[in-house]
Amino acid sequence: MTVVGLNSNAFAKSAANGLNFTLAIRRATAQFSSTHLRWLSRSCTAASIASGSRAFCHSYSFMVIFPSEPEASATILARIVADASGSDVVTFCVIIPADSEGLGHIMPKKVILIADPGIDTSFAIALALHDPSLDVIGLLPCAGNISADVATSNIHILIDRLDPVKWPRTAAAISVEYDLDGTELHGPDGLGGNNFLCAQRHQHLPADKVLVELVREHPRQVTVICLGPVTTFARALDRDPEIAGLIEKLVMVGGTWKVPGNAGPMAEFHFYLDPESASRVIHANITPMIVPLDVTRRLVLSPTELFELPNPESKTCQFLRKIVPFGLRASMNNYGVEGFQLKDVLGVAAVALPGCITFETHPADVEASGALTRGMLVVDTRKQRGEWPNVQIGVEAAIGEIRQYVMRILKAAP
Repeated sequence: MTVVGLNSNAFAKSAANGLNFTLAIRRATAQFSSTHLRWLSRSCTAASIASGSRAFCHSYSFMVIFPSEPEASATILARIVADASGSDVVTFCVIIPADSEGLGHIMPKKVILIADPGIDTSFAIALALHDPSLDVIGLLPCAGNISADVATSNIHILIDRLDPVKWPRTAAAISVEYDLDGTELHGPDGLGGNNFLCAQRHQHLPADKVLVELVREHPRQVTVICLGPVTTFARALDRDPEIAGLIEKLVMVGGTWKVPGNAGPMAEFHFYLDPESASRVIHANITPMIVPLDVTRRLVLSPTELFELPNPESKTCQFLRKIVPFGLRASMNNYGVEGFQLKDVLGVAAVALPGCITFETHPADVEASGALTRGMLVVDTRKQRGEWPNVQIGVEAAIGEIRQYVMRILKAAP
């Protein structure tokens, strides 16, 4: 696999002149009859015009798949650069020699999950562990839905029950107490009140230390997916600030923008628990991908779908079916929802299915105090603004595609 980064200084000028960047890429690849473009993501980003004014252009990440030798890739890239010379936007092009089916052998993406294992988190972890396109090198517990000790135990229960081909590195959750937990929805143990047995493990290193070690072992190769509060990631930044520039990307499931919160009028649960850490991470020059309640609430599986998961002989499906009854009852009794929202699944889908979530870039921060606004994600959408965008916020999701992904991975799960 060859990974090429395109980064130059004048794409904004091309955008101002009306250059269609999509057309530039298609023109550059037109001579290759077997070339296919797979769009991985498209996000709006602010670009600085030579005159000093600001305008908005589109930043594209894309994959070119073709059966030729590396020389052809150089030709493609040269033409793209010639048509869109100069850029304030960094565009990455992954070029993969294709196999006979034209899809090539794509290396799995290295990911680290930071999770507070409840019911939907367990689904997300199961998908990540069994998805061949992902290489879960770390599965790190954190408090949130349950306490730190229970989270650490739940991670080992999940690994034992899901039995992935490759076991990820684990750790001990950082000892922290929050004002709320998720036991009302997920059960006293986070796993539907089943009280699964868990063998005692040897003493583990703290999760923030293991996170730093894994990122250092795989610089600029790892995507970190936070499925719970971002306390662990913030502590890792305290331990080693340089990791902000050593991760490939950061996905945060949390926050709410235009819909009501689930931990307060304007606050989502994860951000409410530790708004200071959420704000710290947002301002760490990472430009995280935030997957808010606006999109995560849309993935609801019905009781029938949850009890009839696609592979009844699969130990993974059997385990997941066992933990959902408590959540279904709580969801109906507390929220009037007939079914269960698999919110954390969208954090994994954002990486496994690039492009399934549409993101917008904006300046944003998290309110750290206030009786009514603690944990509120404050998004600045003013056209005339002084701050540079520091987050990507999910605004749309291809829920049908994500549902198919869930069923496809679970059907093949052991």
